[in-house]
Amino acid sequence: MNAIELIITKKAINYKAKLNVKDLMIRNVDSFKKGYCTPLKLSDLSGTVYETTHYIKKGSVLCTKDIKEFKKKAVVFKFGALEIETDGEIIYQNDKYIRIKKRDGKVEKIYKDGRVE
Repeated sequence: MNAIELIITKKAINYKAKLNVKDLMIRNVDSFKKGYCTPLKLSDLSGTVYETTHYIKKGSVLCTKDIKEFKKKAVVFKFGALEIETDGEIIYQNDKYIRIKKRDGKVEKIYKDGRVE
């Protein structure tokens, strides 16, 4: 009767990973320690894409501080008639190449002639 619905992770979720509903489950519990966090409700997840703010272990309770709204960061390169779109943000650019920082923290160097390092 007085059960509290908590959203629990089925598997470990990496840092800055998109939150997938298939990786979550609902568990009803009798009590929950209120000072720990504000538990996320299923209605909070509907209609918006979220990403995690830190690594979340398997079996953890999903809290409001654990996720934030996903904002797509993409870079579009124009090589004449060819356009290439890649995830990340530009950290350096000159006449010969562009450096992009990917979501996973790797830095990629793309030359204006299309080569990738």
